[in-house]
Amino acid sequence: MIELALLTLASVWHNTWGNGQNRTLYPGDIDPYSAATEFSGDGSAYTAGKGVMSLTGFAPRYRVLENFQNVNVTVYAKRIEELKDLDFAGFQIGARSHHYTDNTCGANTYYGQLTYDGRVSFEKELFHGLGDDAFYPDVSDPSAQVYAFDGVPRNQWIGMQFLVRNMPDGVLLQLYLDKQDNGHWQKVLEYKDDGNWPVSTGHRNMNKICEGYYPKNKVLTEPGFVFIRNDGLGRADYRDFVIKELA
Repeated sequence: MIELALLTLASVWHNTWGNGQNRTLYPGDIDPYSAATEFSGDGSAYTAGKGVMSLTGFAPRYRVLENFQNVNVTVYAKRIEELKDLDFAGFQIGARSHHYTDNTCGANTYYGQLTYDGRVSFEKELFHGLGDDAFYPDVSDPSAQVYAFDGVPRNQWIGMQFLVRNMPDGVLLQLYLDKQDNGHWQKVLEYKDDGNWPVSTGHRNMNKICEGYYPKNKVLTEPGFVFIRNDGLGRADYRDFVIKELA
């Protein structure tokens, strides 16, 4: 187990949502006050410059396009309104991502997520829109699910910390929650990807078609960008989005 207090930081990225500058981002827009960030997917991202970013739309993604490897990603999120009932909707943090487009190959990402039904899980994605991604716990087994809430409450700030770190025997994933927005962090999930966490392609030739897009042992050790995402939104609010690169 890696204790939060013992982590050594190499660098820190902070959002600029509290700089007093009102702006709305649409798909393809770069945040003019944070050149490394881009809005993608569907919908919009709005901030009044007072520290809060509101995401809307069917598939909003706010991406920090720098190369991060070992990270502790923190964000606080507030559920407000959904326009579509989706079983995968909720607060999601993606790390070590190469998922720049909707192309089938090169979607490499580790996710830490809290879905609106209260489940917490990790996900490993290699291919976009094809086959089944790897989940921990197994989402096809109801008895294996881990619930942090009996449904995520609306209009309440919840903190998430997603740690992704290389270890001698794989990549360690940890998810912490601050359920009451009081600075009390609780570890709710941990998993180590040692190369035996399978991603089903759903197509017998996909490994050949996508050769070179992911490591042979399928452990995502390479750096990539970090992003927050949601789905089926009317609106969800975010604040205190910070990425800490670990030495």
